[in-house]
Amino acid sequence: MYFRTSKLLGATALVAVVALAACSSSSKGTSTSTGNNGSSGKTASVASLTVGSPSGTNGFDPYNCGYGPEQNILLAGYDTLIRAAPDGTFAPSLALSWKYTSPTVFTMTLRTGVTFADGSPMNAAAVAANLTRASKTFAQITAPLALGMQSVKAVNPTEVTITLRTPNPDLTTILSTCAGMIVSPKLLGTPTKMATTMDGTGPYDYDAGASIAGSSYTFHKKPTYWDSAKFPFKTVVFKVITDFNTAFNAIRSGQLDIAVGTPPEIPSAKASDLASVQGNINFYAVDLRDREGTLVPALKDVRVRQALNYAIDRDAIIKTFFEDLGRPTDQLLNPHAGGYDSGVDNTYPYNVQKAKDLLTAAGYPNGFTLPVLSTQGFQLDQILQAISGYWSKIGVKVQDEVEPVSSWETQLITNKYPAIIFPFSGLPGYTALDQSFGSASPLNPFHTANTALDADLATAASAPSQANRDTAIKSAQKTLLDQAWYAGVGYDDVIWFTNPKKVTGLQMQLNQSVPHFYNWQPGS
Repeated sequence: MYFRTSKLLGATALVAVVALAACSSSSKGTSTSTGNNGSSGKTASVASLTVGSPSGTNGFDPYNCGYGPEQNILLAGYDTLIRAAPDGTFAPSLALSWKYTSPTVFTMTLRTGVTFADGSPMNAAAVAANLTRASKTFAQITAPLALGMQSVKAVNPTEVTITLRTPNPDLTTILSTCAGMIVSPKLLGTPTKMATTMDGTGPYDYDAGASIAGSSYTFHKKPTYWDSAKFPFKTVVFKVITDFNTAFNAIRSGQLDIAVGTPPEIPSAKASDLASVQGNINFYAVDLRDREGTLVPALKDVRVRQALNYAIDRDAIIKTFFEDLGRPTDQLLNPHAGGYDSGVDNTYPYNVQKAKDLLTAAGYPNGFTLPVLSTQGFQLDQILQAISGYWSKIGVKVQDEVEPVSSWETQLITNKYPAIIFPFSGLPGYTALDQSFGSASPLNPFHTANTALDADLATAASAPSQANRDTAIKSAQKTLLDQAWYAGVGYDDVIWFTNPKKVTGLQMQLNQSVPHFYNWQPGS
């Protein structure tokens, strides 16, 4: 049986934590545009495009964006500072070039001649205003900036300098997401309007009159845009269809040109001459947060946490939920991530007897009760139920604390629950591990510290080369597994179907759940 919900694709919560780039936190970008402002001017537009989106937006404030389908909707109206390519490399966008001048100082040179929808100029002052706001806003997309940014300065109209409190080698990736979307300073001055209004430098204008919030979003191409050739469609409509079967039927009947799907639909898609792209995106795990035993004393013993890992049949769970296209593993980092180590992919093979022996040695032969926060919105409750079935075999009773998505997200930075289930996705290795497990991170609300882990993360942050960084991240990942700070299950599989007669060029972004639409081109 194949379980899937639309929210699965947006599952990032505050913990976007698997490497987006294979290690590419490119030290500097190079412009590929013609002249300073690329292909500005009038460009012939072609056909309209209708996209089935499994979720809408939580308003138009980029800081309320996740890494899922809503990012594509916002990309219609907002440019990011840096543009991420599907292979994990980076290209110029509003920033023409960038570099670290030291481990804690990051500078960008901006594109000139670009304006917001209200006619005001996009310049260093506007970028500094946006990033200063990000540094003070701890939301799912801004967390890495809020955790480490000390200040932002507009050096001159085209140069911006970011100063960090501690090194972060992943700013290039962070600024290619919604966290790097730049909003008009005028709109920033009235933040409540961002829920319903867009004022960016992006390629499309939002048509509120032709849209229904939460149901459909219509955009019309701007007459002029600095990179017009990248966006050839005259009109783009995002229709929110939460049921995957409904979306698949709609693309087969021609009502949609792009839609998300599931593995069982692949044969029917091929028979209907549909194309597809897919990738492993989200890593599912129960974060065993109460590692000092404050709420559940048993969790203080590493043998108990290891027992919980040995008790999970990852192969069975992943196959049940994602068939043969998912990937069972207990390593958080995937093969594209800097620091990935195939040698620790199966640290905890399924072994019920070993799990029981470890619990007995730790003084819990009859198990214990473990409250776990979950939500139905990301399919997490169903996956937790599967995990609970295996834990019951060693006497551990899961107390499933199901909350609506909004409450679940709020609780992620509290110490109310000893364990939480969520999917990790979206960021490079260092930020992935530090954001969720660093001793100072709000996502480690009990502030558990491990000397070896913190030392490795500090080394990775200021490493002089990618090789040195990868070595430190690899060591940090091994420490997390040895100490069993989480109980992982594995990766899902995300599939998007397309009508190749209408649109081509879709490629999955490395460890992102959507193919970004600045790569899409008209079909034959």
